[in-house]
Amino acid sequence: MTRITPPLILVTLLIGVAGYALNAIPLQPPHAGPAEFYHDCRLELQGMTGQTQGPQAWSVFMNGPSNKQPFIVIDEDKDVNIPGQSVSCKLDIRKVPQRPYDGIDWRMGRIFGDFKPFQGRPVRITVPLKADKPITFDAASFYLYDGKQAKEVAIKKLDTDWQEFVVEGWISPDATSFEVWLRTSIHGGISTTGTVHLGTVRVEVLSDNEAPPRQQAKPNPVPPAPQPKLACPVILNRSLLDATWSTNISDPNGNAPKIEARAQDGTPLGHPGALCVFKIVQLQGHNPTGTDWRVGVNIPKAALSDKEAAKIAMMLRADDDITFDTGSVYVYDGTTVVATPMTHLGTEWKQFKVNHTFGADADRLEVWLRLTLHGHISRKTNIYLGETSVDLQ
Repeated sequence: MTRITPPLILVTLLIGVAGYALNAIPLQPPHAGPAEFYHDCRLELQGMTGQTQGPQAWSVFMNGPSNKQPFIVIDEDKDVNIPGQSVSCKLDIRKVPQRPYDGIDWRMGRIFGDFKPFQGRPVRITVPLKADKPITFDAASFYLYDGKQAKEVAIKKLDTDWQEFVVEGWISPDATSFEVWLRTSIHGGISTTGTVHLGTVRVEVLSDNEAPPRQQAKPNPVPPAPQPKLACPVILNRSLLDATWSTNISDPNGNAPKIEARAQDGTPLGHPGALCVFKIVQLQGHNPTGTDWRVGVNIPKAALSDKEAAKIAMMLRADDDITFDTGSVYVYDGTTVVATPMTHLGTEWKQFKVNHTFGADADRLEVWLRLTLHGHISRKTNIYLGETSVDLQ
């Protein structure tokens, strides 16, 4: 079995969650942002509990024009033949991405609900892969993301022999997530249709003797300016909520766009409060790897008691036509991310809707507007965030 271990590098990570989801089995109408589906995609956690984390709820994230996206079906794989490993998943690539590839992203991953045990710890993630015939990928990878940094290994070619793809590194002490992702395409193509077999993913928390060297953090050449907290209007169950929005910016290499946020009086729909304006004064650098810019609000926990679902609608427009590689409107409940892609804004108000069902372990509701996640924004202009309505059911 070939073993491939890369140096620690930042991955060209695309949206999301966070946001981006597509329920691939059974086939649902395409929409971006993670949503859970359940299959025996197996994962072992070692060095912490020593127990296999049996069948797992993995998420699929899909972005780009629906007629350009790959069509990949995930199903139980009873043909996995690795000694000591049980049934896992297979990815049946029935249609490859279509040119032009800009904005195309397809990935599946496991988002851990409890990331705190991994903070500041060295880890090794291993994924065995093979295909039923030779398949090459322009921009495939397997990667780890902890909310602060990403580490990846490229996947260039799969064939009928098993290969192990390995990522090692230290999790940030202030990590805000722990996610492992298998990406088949990011702004790139796949050579042919076929089936990819996924073995048991191993997540190992390493001892100090096994730990890889720590990388020295690079100084940020362009530190993001402090962002004000904003009173963008939120209508919670038809009543105005006294809500404060906060920005979250990741810019490890100084390539994030410069965006100035402010609030101004007046809302488009007649509610009292503030209209929030995001002025894009500088576009991202040529390589936006690792960059993230989003603004979000937490819905009070008291309002979530006994609620089973949430319907979110966000009003947005811009001064000029603008496109986003990885923009989205998404929600996060502590375990699950559901998102709607935002690929284009114009001068007319546009409503973005997200419908979410709370998981059994949900402990919050965060609503986010993401302008970029490791992607590009097409131009400088003003973006306006009007009313955000949250209907809890």
